Amino acid sequence: MLLLSSTGPIKSPVGACATSVESLDIGYDTIVEGKARVVLVGGFDDFQEEGSYEFANMGATSNAKEEFKRGRTPQDMSRPTSTTRNGFMESQGCGIQVLMTAQLALDMGVPIYGIIAMSGTATDKIGRSVPAPGQGVLTVARENPGNFPSPLLDIKYRRRQLEMSRQQIKQWQESEVLYLQEEAEALKSQSPESFKVAEYIQERAEHIQREAIRQEKEAQS
Repeated sequence: MLLLSSTGPIKSPVGACATSVESLDIGYDTIVEGKARVVLVGGFDDFQEEGSYEFANMGATSNAKEEFKRGRTPQDMSRPTSTTRNGFMESQGCGIQVLMTAQLALDMGVPIYGIIAMSGTATDKIGRSVPAPGQGVLTVARENPGNFPSPLLDIKYRRRQLEMSRQQIKQWQESEVLYLQEEAEALKSQSPESFKVAEYIQERAEHIQREAIRQEKEAQS
């Protein structure tokens, strides 16, 4: 806030060693929901002897003695995506990422290092530790295998769908504006003295415009 003079929502996720992932997931949802255009996500982890001792008792962390016996160096002990993984490695540190809408990134000319297509979290039933491998992540899968490629991968198809949605939004907006005067006259007949036609039409027109913008954003998502 002090460095960027920012305004907007503040969310403080706490998920132990998964805090950074939860932070990114919440930041993604915040942008998609239209509550912010840019967010800072990340986490910080301290190293405490008590926690390290108990993680070792759980068998969640890598056993350095066993790793050295297998001829592995400290650089080889952290391999979470390998079938030979032997637990995670603890350390003190932090990591911060900047997420923003694609349009804002293009307008500002900032370097784009990646695009978040989907974000999600899931539990994995009972296990010796939270990061133990399991099937829970499959519950948030966003792709169904099929015999043919998804039409969503075809840019022409997506452009055609977007144009159709825009035409429907425009037709809805025009029809709503067309009946504004009729709505105003009907309401005025119920309370002719206090009802202000011009103010009502202006307020309704602004609402219709906001709703059209919202539908446009939804069509683009």
